[in-house]
Amino acid sequence: MPKLQVNFLTLTNMEERDAFFTESRIKRDLDGLLPDVPLHVKQVHFFGYDMDNVIRFLSAMKPGYLETISLEGNQPLKFTRENFEAIFKTDQFKQAKEVSIHRNVIFSVEDLVNFSHLKRFSCALETIMEPKKILRILDIVSTFEEFKSCDMSFSTQMYRFPYIEKFAEAVGVEIPDGPQETLTFCYQRPESNEDLEFEIRNAGFRCYIEIYVYSNESHESLIL
Repeated sequence: MPKLQVNFLTLTNMEERDAFFTESRIKRDLDGLLPDVPLHVKQVHFFGYDMDNVIRFLSAMKPGYLETISLEGNQPLKFTRENFEAIFKTDQFKQAKEVSIHRNVIFSVEDLVNFSHLKRFSCALETIMEPKKILRILDIVSTFEEFKSCDMSFSTQMYRFPYIEKFAEAVGVEIPDGPQETLTFCYQRPESNEDLEFEIRNAGFRCYIEIYVYSNESHESLIL
């Protein structure tokens, strides 16, 4: 299969057990295949692999041809921010257009600079308690030249913490009295005819952020 090409490839780490309560064993069905075959894959989805195996499989895929990378894990310790630096350094990641990372991996706001080349991305962030950190997200993302959209989330640690009210006050947006679940506003990109539409949603113990680009020619924007 020297010229194998696929649009979408899912790699799932299967485990074997002799019985339900016995220790699991990782199956090695792909060990002799992927590293030796130059795969032309448009989109790849990993489930259940540790970082070493993800990098090993990524290295078998042609950089530039691979556009979308999705990483999901069923065990939190398999992916951590500390060992994710190796993913950032791969040519496959550097030349990808879209990346989705399971929320077991917690990034800082400043880590977002690693996504500057992407059109779309999805990830989880550390707990954000101050509105200025959310504004920092906008400052960073607004500089991404290829950016189209992203979604992020973070744990609030406190149920129904008034993020929306505090953030609205910080940016000078008027909201109705009483608890709010969602706030949406526009942020003008520096030296651009495009705006970023920003939405933050409080869902109890977790907040969700969505940002996407649209032209400001047909919208009025709150310029922050």
